[in-house]
Amino acid sequence: MIRLPVLLTLLLSFACSDEGGYQGGGGANDGGPRLDGDGSVIIPDGGPAGGDGGTTGLVCDEPANLSRGHAWVRNNPLFVSGLVANMPMPSAAAKSDYYNEFNANAAHLWADGLPSKALDWSNAGAKPWLSWLLNPGTAFNGEVIGGIAANTPGRIGYQIGDEPQDMGDMLELKTGFANVRAADPDALLILNFSISAPNIEGLLSYYGSDIDGDIVSYDRYSRTNRALESLELIRDTGIAQNRPYWTWLRSYRGPGESDSSASD
Repeated sequence: MIRLPVLLTLLLSFACSDEGGYQGGGGANDGGPRLDGDGSVIIPDGGPAGGDGGTTGLVCDEPANLSRGHAWVRNNPLFVSGLVANMPMPSAAAKSDYYNEFNANAAHLWADGLPSKALDWSNAGAKPWLSWLLNPGTAFNGEVIGGIAANTPGRIGYQIGDEPQDMGDMLELKTGFANVRAADPDALLILNFSISAPNIEGLLSYYGSDIDGDIVSYDRYSRTNRALESLELIRDTGIAQNRPYWTWLRSYRGPGESDSSASD
């Protein structure tokens, strides 16, 4: 059974047309999602008599200024994965555990995932996949995106580097993002931050102004209220940069390990 850190993404947004509202059996006000007076979204259990709950045939227009990252999360299922780090080529049983027991819907590989492991884990592209890369945008074989072709079957994108600590790291990543964007222009590009990095606000700001990425991601494996401070910082960053914000969840503790996240 595979037990892995999980990358979970959530996005709820409504940008619907003015042509009769939600297009369901109940007409313009058929019990579908609506805004309360305080701006919160209300999703009722069911619509009024004759309605369908408002979810069938929902007619929505794409917002203006839709970024590549927002376009991806609006048009794809919720991304649920577990990082498959430094593991051998998968057996059929391992893949079955990952997709059917763990319920991942995408393969997620470390920098040794390219050029071949990602395709094996994704069943030759039948399942979507995402692979990490080193700061220069290279896999462990030294080639940008591992030397694979752009738009290789199943490819979602690449998570480049991890937890930059200073501007030296950010300069390397700027080059790496440019290398990957040139090699695979339509790929989704992700940078993951550590909240504990020195000058984290400055690093996040540089990402917004100088690096061509699509998703701002972070990890803080805490179960205390302090985790909300981190979420606020990343949420503010995502909104300011017009980028979706993703997070890693701590989903596994090995035998005999203490749960440090309970007091972080």
